[in-house]
Amino acid sequence: MISKRTYCLLFIKFKVDDSGNSQSSADSDSESQHEEYRWMVVTKGSGHQLLDLESMEKGFGLYAALNAIGPKTITNMVMKSTGGKMQSFAGNNPKGDKETEFRMHETDILKRMAGKVLNDKEAKEDISVKNADIEIGINGSDMLKVRFKTAIPLEKFPELCDRYYKKYHEKTYQKLFPNLLDYEPIRKVKTEAILNKKLVENIRLLMEEMEQNKAEFTSTVDFVYPLTDEPISDGKIKFTKFGRNVKTEYDGLCFENYLKEIKKNPAETEIFKDKNNPQKVINILKKHGVLLCDDRKEWSVMKCLSFDTVHKDKRFILRDGLWYKISSNLIMIVKNYFDNKLTESVLPPYNEHIHKDETGYNKIAAKEKCYLCMDAKILKFDRSNKFEVCDMLSNEKGLLQMIHVKIYKGNTKDIGYLFQQGFISATYLRDIKIQKKIYDWVEKHGEEEGEKYVNLLKQVERNPGNITVSFAVIEKEPKITKNVTQNPLSSFLDDNKPKLGINCLILFYDISKKIESLGYKVSFEWIKNQSFIKPEISENDIPIKYDTGFESIKDDNTIKDAFSGATMNSTDSGYVETSLSESKNINY
Repeated sequence: MISKRTYCLLFIKFKVDDSGNSQSSADSDSESQHEEYRWMVVTKGSGHQLLDLESMEKGFGLYAALNAIGPKTITNMVMKSTGGKMQSFAGNNPKGDKETEFRMHETDILKRMAGKVLNDKEAKEDISVKNADIEIGINGSDMLKVRFKTAIPLEKFPELCDRYYKKYHEKTYQKLFPNLLDYEPIRKVKTEAILNKKLVENIRLLMEEMEQNKAEFTSTVDFVYPLTDEPISDGKIKFTKFGRNVKTEYDGLCFENYLKEIKKNPAETEIFKDKNNPQKVINILKKHGVLLCDDRKEWSVMKCLSFDTVHKDKRFILRDGLWYKISSNLIMIVKNYFDNKLTESVLPPYNEHIHKDETGYNKIAAKEKCYLCMDAKILKFDRSNKFEVCDMLSNEKGLLQMIHVKIYKGNTKDIGYLFQQGFISATYLRDIKIQKKIYDWVEKHGEEEGEKYVNLLKQVERNPGNITVSFAVIEKEPKITKNVTQNPLSSFLDDNKPKLGINCLILFYDISKKIESLGYKVSFEWIKNQSFIKPEISENDIPIKYDTGFESIKDDNTIKDAFSGATMNSTDSGYVETSLSESKNINY
C-alpha cells in the first residue's frame, strides 16, 4: 500500500508517430520537429508534486478525457469565461437538453472534464473504446487521473500509456463540442514563442515610430484593462517593479507611457531593441506591473496587453497575458452578433468645440433629449468598491436604457473600460444587497426626475428584458480631404468609417453575452463626431472664460437674465471672466 505522502514516479518511454497528430491545427508549425519517442510519467501518492508543470503537454488530460467520456456519462465540467471566475457544472449530465443546465459560449475555456468512460456496450460499434471497461472514472486537465476497477500489473502500464496517448489525438470530442477549437488557448511552447516574437517586433516598431515623432502609429500593440468581476476606475496609474521608484503617475492606461518609462533605463532599452532575444522582453513584460492608484489593483504589463496577429493564415489574439487562436467561424459569429446589436443613434453629434469633453457632452445631450444625466456620479458601496451606474438614463414608454458613453480614440483600453462599466452596473443592479443603494443614488442625483426613474427601475426589474444596456461610442474625429465649408459630407475618407478591431469585437461579444445572461438587452451605437466643424462666432457672441477654456454665448435678449447676479470683470484681452457658480441659466 502506497501512502499519499509517498513520492512515487514511473517514467515510461514509448515509440509514437506524431506526424499529423497535433490536437490543434493552431499548434502545427513547420518549425516543430515530430518526435519518435514520448515520455509518460505515472505517479502515485504525492509524486506529481515533483513534476515541472511547464514541461507538461498542455491539455493532454483534458483531450484524452473528452475523447473517452460519452455525452451521457459526464459527471463534472470546469470552465472559465474570459475575465471571469471558474465555473463548475456537476451532475450525471451537465450538458443536458435544457439550456439552463449548462451553457458554454464560444469564448469560454474548458479547463477540466470528468466522467465515466464508455464501455463496449455503450459505445456500440465504436472500436476506439475497446477495453474501455477497465476504468471506473477519468478526470483530465493537463494531467490525466484514472481510477481502475482492478489492480493493473506493472507490465501493462506501457500499453495503457499508449492507449491514452491515442485517445488524446482522437477527434471524437468535436461531436460533443464542435466549437471548442473556435477560441483555443495556445498550448505548444514553440507556437507561443513564434507569437511572442511577433509581439516584440511590433513593440520595437512602436518605439521606433515614437522616436520619429510620427503622428500615427502602424503598430497595433495596445493596453486594455483585464476583465474582472469587480469595478475599476479609469484614473491615475503607475508602473511598478522596475527595480527603481517610478514616481510618475499617468492618466489612465497608455502603452506609449510604459515605453517612456522603459527608455529611462538604458539597459532595458537595449533589451527591447535587441532583435536576437525576444524572450528577454517577454520576461520584462511579465515582471513589470501596472498599478491603479485609486483602487490599489495591480496586474503585470503582459496581462494588460492587447494584440492580434496572423501566422500561417491563422488569427491569434493576446488577452489577459495568454495567446488564443480564433477561427474564421468565431470571427464571423462575433461580427454578425455586433451587426445585430448595432442601432442608429438618436443622440446628438459630438463637437469638441462645443462640448469640450465627454462630461460636457453628457450634460448637454441629456438635457437636449430629456434624459437623466448620471455621469461622474460615483456610487461607493463599501470601503474599496465604487462604480458609475451609467452616463445617462432614458425612458421610452416604460423601456429603460442605461447609456454608457465613451469617446473612441482608436485604442482598445477605452472600449474595454466602457464594456466593463456596463457589465458591472448591470450585475450590481441584480444584486439585492446593492440594488437599494442604486435606487437611493438615482433618486438623490435625479432631482425631480429621480423618483420617477427609481419607480421605473423597480417595475422593469420584474422584467429585466425592458432594460437595455446601451454602449454609445463617439466616433474618432475624421480626417479631412476637402474644405469643409464646401461640402462637409464629401470630406471623409473611406477608412474613416467607424469600425472596431477584432479584439474589441470579441470584448463586446464576451461582455454582452454576460449581460444578456442577466436578462437585459444590449445595443451599440455610434455617435457622430463633428469636431472638424468649428462653430461660427459672430461679433455679438460673448466669450465666457472657464477653467478649461472659453465658450461663446449668444448675445440675445436672455443674456441679461443669464448673468443676473454674476460678477463680471472685463479684461485687457476683451474676454469676460465669470464664475459658473455665480451665473444663472447658462447651458454648458
